[in-house]
Amino acid sequence: RLVGQDAKTDLAVIKIEAQGPLPVATLGDSSKVRIGEWAIAIGNPFSLDKTVTVGVISGIGRSNMGITDYEDFIQTDASINPGNSGGPLLNLKGEVVGINTAIIGQGRGIGFAIPVNMAKKVLYQLINQGKVVRGYLGVMIEPITPEVMEKYKLKMENGVLISKVLENSPAEKGGLKIGDVILEFNGSKVRDVKELQRVTAETNPGEKVDVKILRNDKEETLKVEVAELPEEKTVAALPENPGFQKYGISVQELTPELAEKFDLEEVEGVLVTDVDSNSPASDTSLRRGDAILEINKKKIKNVKEFEKAFDKVKKGEDVLLLIARGRRTLYVVLSIK
Repeated sequence: RLVGQDAKTDLAVIKIEAQGPLPVATLGDSSKVRIGEWAIAIGNPFSLDKTVTVGVISGIGRSNMGITDYEDFIQTDASINPGNSGGPLLNLKGEVVGINTAIIGQGRGIGFAIPVNMAKKVLYQLINQGKVVRGYLGVMIEPITPEVMEKYKLKMENGVLISKVLENSPAEKGGLKIGDVILEFNGSKVRDVKELQRVTAETNPGEKVDVKILRNDKEETLKVEVAELPEEKTVAALPENPGFQKYGISVQELTPELAEKFDLEEVEGVLVTDVDSNSPASDTSLRRGDAILEINKKKIKNVKEFEKAFDKVKKGEDVLLLIARGRRTLYVVLSIK
């Protein structure tokens, strides 16, 4: 029977009612896995039962694969094919160090496994409470891109930039602000967005942690009490009305009804209804369904203010847009050609 499941990591716990003891695999320690070590994958690829393949650990800490919400994958060249998902990845001691979960294409020799240490944390919670409880900070974050570095005059590439602090969130109560760069969380350096999401999720709700930030070229450390991650909502479909157009960006008024429909906490701004593929906007990550909240750090309440803001922009300038995308906010740099 199903004990519990966790969609964010694509893991589940099943209880088997057996008449006697069953053989079990020993769970190892994935933190001790090193690149170049031998790896053994077991599964049923293409319905071929009890298939064993051998390779090496090709990489660790892989993320940004778009496979699950919390990613810290072990990469291996041991042959993993459809049907291997859910099977164990073993070391030479026969210990489970990962759970095979994904491949990049077929026949490319690249497979991924969820580290068993992450799986342990999930399965213990599923067994004891039937669900997984994760930590929550209450910030929208984005990577430090070259464009953001230049716009904010930043001198480092590690860390993540805060693009929004949610109201009444642990981050707001702890003093975090828009424009802060998070460098460390609870003593661990933050390399990218996925890493901060992971370490925050693994923090127990109610725990107070040190968050080191860069603000106005000065480093400081804030104390933040982590809360429990709330349930997420879904995003609805986009209206067809193209509305007003500027520099290849078509927008319309962002009404309270549209904000609710798109799960946007902001009700002031404009909704992007189209991005012209032959315009400067097509060179950015801006897309249909985004809401533009600020232009060059100035709040935009409606289409009229959107038009006025762009009327002041000259050719050759870079425009910094703060946008909302579902429950996220991020900065987009638009180069006017």
